[in-house]
Amino acid sequence: TGKYLEGGKAAGGQLTDQRFCGRILEGELRFNMVNTVCLGVIHKVPAPGGMSAVGGTGSEYFFYDNGVISDTKLGTCDFTAYVQKEASADGNLQRCDTHEGPAKVEAGTHEKKVINV
Repeated sequence: TGKYLEGGKAAGGQLTDQRFCGRILEGELRFNMVNTVCLGVIHKVPAPGGMSAVGGTGSEYFFYDNGVISDTKLGTCDFTAYVQKEASADGNLQRCDTHEGPAKVEAGTHEKKVINV
């Protein structure tokens, strides 16, 4: 790992330069489509304190399945996160583990946030 540029372009070295997504802590949505039919959605949320929802990093994955291959619209759902009340040194409000959230809300360090996806 960490050798993305090794060997240059000829050896398949690659680097993606993209703008930082300030709301990445809310997660990213991956829509699985076949033509115009949405078969399902994966909501990938970074692990508490993390900034990436890549597999193996402790991130949480939520799967929303259409259930059938049809033109029926996929419904919406609510995602609940427990977020620190005080921003960290980098200015972000960090999310804690979903299972620890209610206790941290009760302790007064976090608040419950619900977003609709």
